[in-house]
Amino acid sequence: MELEGGDWICDQLSPTHCDKHGNGYVMHSIGEQCDDGNFNNGDGCDEFMQIESDDGWFCSGPTTHPSHCDQHGNGHKRHYSGEECDDGNFDNGDGCDEFMQVEPGWQCAEINYYSPSECDPPGNGIRHPVVEQCDDGNLDLNDGCNAHMRIERGWSCNITVNPSRCGRPGNGVWEPWVGEECDDGNHKNGDGCDQGMLVEEGWVCNGTRCAVAGDAIVTWGVEECDDGNQRDGDGCSAKMLIEDGWHCVRSCSDNGNPSCCYKDRVIARP
Repeated sequence: MELEGGDWICDQLSPTHCDKHGNGYVMHSIGEQCDDGNFNNGDGCDEFMQIESDDGWFCSGPTTHPSHCDQHGNGHKRHYSGEECDDGNFDNGDGCDEFMQVEPGWQCAEINYYSPSECDPPGNGIRHPVVEQCDDGNLDLNDGCNAHMRIERGWSCNITVNPSRCGRPGNGVWEPWVGEECDDGNHKNGDGCDQGMLVEEGWVCNGTRCAVAGDAIVTWGVEECDDGNQRDGDGCSAKMLIEDGWHCVRSCSDNGNPSCCYKDRVIARP
């Protein structure tokens, strides 16, 4: 069955091969550089099945399918035309050069298939939201943000600040800049600091150490007091801190009783 297209053209090979221009099949032996299935000019493949390279077009694709054509500098990156990027211009020095190749020391990415490339130099300490997950101002590995400005496995990064600040949850170092309320050196629940490095209900933490709140046992370095409850307004707050206008003793006696708290006395001057 003959395909749609123009007049038949045959090559001089043996055996002879024949094809029609504009049928969507590329046959180089009859002089076709491309065949996009039509005779339109201005779409990359002209009426004579030649690539309109003078206008910045490139065409590629399998010879058994219509050619895919793309124009450099149109803001649409297409790998089939050899583009690593396309930022919509032919300028050098902006990350995507005149040949639509990513320049050394830059990274480029796109919001979607139809968006122009956006480029940024990695490690400059300013995160580009399209190109980078993080940017901590260097190209080092094992610091949370790698050389490609991707957050490394097992790390968290605060990307609301420039440069990005990263921390490793569960390393026993309290890093509040990545949202940690605590870090007790593990990822277990039930010990006061949960696997997400958040203080669990009924516990208090000082960053790396945690204690049960209201158990009537003062844990030094974590609690200032523990009066056996988690109420505010009785001198020892729900967070086991001595409240303003009060003073507390660690224990009412030597047998481990709860903290005793007393309101400060105000002595009026005569």
